[in-house]
Amino acid sequence: MVFLVIKRYQLMLIAACLFSLAGAALGISVLALLNRQIESFDKSRPPLDEFLLLLSLIVAMVSVGILAQYLLARLSANVVATLRENLTGRILQANFEGLERIGGHRIYATLTGDIARISKGIAVLPEYAYNISLVFLCLSYIGYLSIQLLGLLLVVITTAVFIVRILLQRASKFLSALRKNDDELFDHYQTLIEGSKELNIRVYRKQFFYRVLLLPIISLAKNNSIKSQLNFAFLSNISNAFIFMAMVSLMFFASWLLPELKIETLVSVMLVFIFMVGPLGFVIDSFSSLSDANVGYKGIVTFEKILGETTDKSLAFNTSTHNQKKTIDDNWQSITLNNIYYRYAPTQSDEYGNFAVGPFSATLKRGEVIFITGGNGSGKSTFAKLLTGLYTPSAGEIFVDGQQIDYSSDVSDYRQLFSTIFSDFYLFKQVLDGTGSLANDDDILTRLTQLELDKKVNSTEGTLSTTRLSHGQRKRLALLHAYLEDSPVCIFDEWAADQDAHFRHCFYTQILPDLKRKNKLVIAISHDDRYFSCCDRLLKLEQGRIVENEPTKGSTNLKVPNLELT
Repeated sequence: MVFLVIKRYQLMLIAACLFSLAGAALGISVLALLNRQIESFDKSRPPLDEFLLLLSLIVAMVSVGILAQYLLARLSANVVATLRENLTGRILQANFEGLERIGGHRIYATLTGDIARISKGIAVLPEYAYNISLVFLCLSYIGYLSIQLLGLLLVVITTAVFIVRILLQRASKFLSALRKNDDELFDHYQTLIEGSKELNIRVYRKQFFYRVLLLPIISLAKNNSIKSQLNFAFLSNISNAFIFMAMVSLMFFASWLLPELKIETLVSVMLVFIFMVGPLGFVIDSFSSLSDANVGYKGIVTFEKILGETTDKSLAFNTSTHNQKKTIDDNWQSITLNNIYYRYAPTQSDEYGNFAVGPFSATLKRGEVIFITGGNGSGKSTFAKLLTGLYTPSAGEIFVDGQQIDYSSDVSDYRQLFSTIFSDFYLFKQVLDGTGSLANDDDILTRLTQLELDKKVNSTEGTLSTTRLSHGQRKRLALLHAYLEDSPVCIFDEWAADQDAHFRHCFYTQILPDLKRKNKLVIAISHDDRYFSCCDRLLKLEQGRIVENEPTKGSTNLKVPNLELT
């Protein structure tokens, strides 16, 4: 991806490099004119036109240099922005199962750490390109002045490059180890935030997490950082030593080995070399940022490889509007699960063991209210993820009115049938309607009033003023989203569990009947057996299988109050 992004801006890169070379060439021209003036300093007064020429060259050098660095700065900003855009797009296109296996901490590490490393490296490129051009042109000019002195310098530089390469490899090894530490640190940071309640309640847990889990990784990351920076410090200082050795070689060995060398030539070469010390020092100091950027690049390549294994072509989307051609009739009536079976991947064994669910076979009809019940670990949430298409079945098929869902092409259209509130739901501040546009504020206010949240939350241009509420109130806001999305299927995972008695009763006796009256298929995962008479059918799961699929006794006389919830 990184190379493709850079290729996208190759014309800007070529133009910037040409301007950098032109700026460096103008700098060398200024030096050449100065050398000529030094050689004739005691012979005649320098003419005014040469002074004006020097002044013009300096102005041109500064102007071209600024333009080159501006282009390279724009290039680096464009590359980083495009990289972020493409990488987040790839993540959005990855299937849910794959993202679960990758883990949120690794995604955070890539989006923040690796892109930041590349951003830092690309930010160095403008100065690096300019200074490396100056170094090569200075060496070329020294070769023009004296090929023998250039050969002497190249011997010293070659020796320096050999030593620098060894130190750079060592430093890069520690940077790669530091990148792996980042993955572990992000994992612990996630624990630090998401487990804050548990950590604050149990002091022993807090001490264990801090001393046994967090501090060792922080210490390891610190050591790897020190070792990498120490190698870069050796690299920088040894390089500076070789620069001074090169100057000493020019002064002493030139007089011993090249007695016929003119003093004017030696002075000119020394002047050029002194001019080259600054650019050469910058190039050497840039190795740290560029090596770190290379580590970030490798991290993104590895992440892309994993994403490639989880990419779902059916999830391709238009970034401006959702204009995908529909493959499912709006007037569909039933969803049929035929021997659906799912086994968790081995990489998820830490969380799920060798757990499998199914086979499931059931027909779910619009206008039905279906409750799913079962003990913890019985497969209720997995069933919901299979039904919504978040998980791809290991075996079996899903049909909508007899039309089989093809997971390689039309699963995205199938998923649009659902509005969900999972137990670990995420609450967005932006409320969208059924067309994907920001919802009308009046419609939002109507729902907020019905959910008794109008005193705590308001909306402006479809955006909620806050989501920082109690968990039960946040679930009510999530229900607001589901209402305004107006999807034909609603799935609620233990929605009533965090509600007070009033809203629990309202959920079962008012909200669910209202959705039923709108001809929606409503599936609620619930343990509230006192309200089981409010559903049309009860599915009971045990050990990942449906053990009961029967109409409830009260289903035939299900009361549907005449509520104004439209």
